[in-house]
Amino acid sequence: IDDEATIDEPSRYNPTPGPGVDTYHNKIVPDIYHTDIHHLRKVLKNSKKNDFAIFWNGVRMRVCRFFTTSRESAEKSEQWCVLRRFPTRLPDLDKLKLKESDIAVIRRQGRRQGLIVICGGTGAGKTTTGIATFRYFLGNIGGVGYMVEDPSEYIMQGPFDDNPEISFVLQREVSEE
Repeated sequence: IDDEATIDEPSRYNPTPGPGVDTYHNKIVPDIYHTDIHHLRKVLKNSKKNDFAIFWNGVRMRVCRFFTTSRESAEKSEQWCVLRRFPTRLPDLDKLKLKESDIAVIRRQGRRQGLIVICGGTGAGKTTTGIATFRYFLGNIGGVGYMVEDPSEYIMQGPFDDNPEISFVLQREVSEE
């Protein structure tokens, strides 16, 4: 990794509104994070993908990179990245905000062979629902589960924690390379 990833422009961030944060306005990243930002810029410069996962300081994060458009020219576009921590705890089917009748339908699906397709828009809960369903099937029914994701959000590879005697997970991260 070379030092050419340094950019003279200050890094900005846009905090998610919540307690103590009531605005969507961009803020300059404080100097204390300069080393972290410099490292992340190097990682981004050397990655060919726009959507991938990294480990940084023991935290697994999803990185989504995109380029803005410019009114002036393509050369004036900016590169932006969104970093989101991956959850470490697996979701539980019974704790999702679904109707009990919907949960009952999901549970019945695992009694037969077949494929379950979960679809929806960004942030609709596809991964959370899928992992919670996967977890329920492996923990209660057992077997081998095969996961294909890009990037893998929950790391589940190997004997499945909820019931390792009867279930095993094979996990593959899709790559364009």
